[in-house]
Amino acid sequence: MTTMLAAPTAPATPLFGSLTLSDRCDRCNAQGFVRVVIDIPGEFTGAPQTDLVFCGHHANRYAVDLAKFEVRDETGRINQKPTDAKASNGF
Repeated sequence: MTTMLAAPTAPATPLFGSLTLSDRCDRCNAQGFVRVVIDIPGEFTGAPQTDLVFCGHHANRYAVDLAKFEVRDETGRINQKPTDAKASNGF
């Protein structure tokens, strides 16, 4: 049985933007579709954060553990084709 991620949560102040083609899974280097934002405890001011990026496969594999953090799930874009810049400009 596959465990799916819960609905994505939106941070009050987004520290990290939308995922792009250059964002790669931290486990296997496939295109990343899920960003997990993690607060770093310690002697920092302003609650610093870092992020991990996962492909859909690894996000599902670790879904139970990732649910403890702020998750930006863009797996709905997995089968979308990039828009063609020439077509959108009318050339």
